[in-house]
Amino acid sequence: MINKEDIVQYYPGIPHTQINLMYREYLQYLIIKYLYERAPGNDLILAGEYYNKILLGINRFSDSIDLIIDKTKKPNLVEINEIIRHALELEGYTVNINPKTGVYDGALVNYKLDVSIPDTQQIFMININYLKSIDVFKNKTQTVSEVNWLREYCFTGLLKSIEKEFALTYLVKKIVLIKKITPIELFDLYYFSQKYQIDKRFFTRSSINDFATIITRAVAKLNLNETKSLYRMNLIKKSLNKNDEFFKFNNWISELVAM
Repeated sequence: MINKEDIVQYYPGIPHTQINLMYREYLQYLIIKYLYERAPGNDLILAGEYYNKILLGINRFSDSIDLIIDKTKKPNLVEINEIIRHALELEGYTVNINPKTGVYDGALVNYKLDVSIPDTQQIFMININYLKSIDVFKNKTQTVSEVNWLREYCFTGLLKSIEKEFALTYLVKKIVLIKKITPIELFDLYYFSQKYQIDKRFFTRSSINDFATIITRAVAKLNLNETKSLYRMNLIKKSLNKNDEFFKFNNWISELVAM
């Protein structure tokens, strides 16, 4: 366990108001480190918001970790979560893990981790999302995954992740499956739309139409000022040359779904 103040050395010049965001990211590194040091890590493929940050360099914070289960059989999510709990408790943290979606009968199962530092009132919330490979990549994960080195916060280790070329495909597929999108995912969607293409092998025309509808509804619900405030808080530095361009939703979303 390290102190919150110690974490600032990894982000020189970051405002004091973002220290808690930095510390949560440190906890996410711990979770990934311990999962991939143990057997269940062999069947986990890192993707999503946290992957986009640590391996693709999107300069913003996130509160979630997406893990694709690289197996056709039903995984033991309780066992995986207990590995996380035990490892963090050995570090000295207090950990509560609660399911948000219940059982593994849908496209995604979400668990909420509340990690606290003893003798403080500070609680760090982290969402862990499990998805089945058959739902996301039709069990073709060997063709879309790779092994990477994780080198951060004095950690060095191997982990399995999706290839960067499939970052946009994964994000769109997840949105289609669960029919929801977070503001951070919307930001990442814009970022990737400038860099990558959607792999059509994993979609039908109707699923892309669903995606367009979901995005349109999500954008309609966004309060522009609140969304800008969110990004000002979470961005480590500007990830876009023209930040305001992101908020001109209609133009780039129309191009993205015109497959």
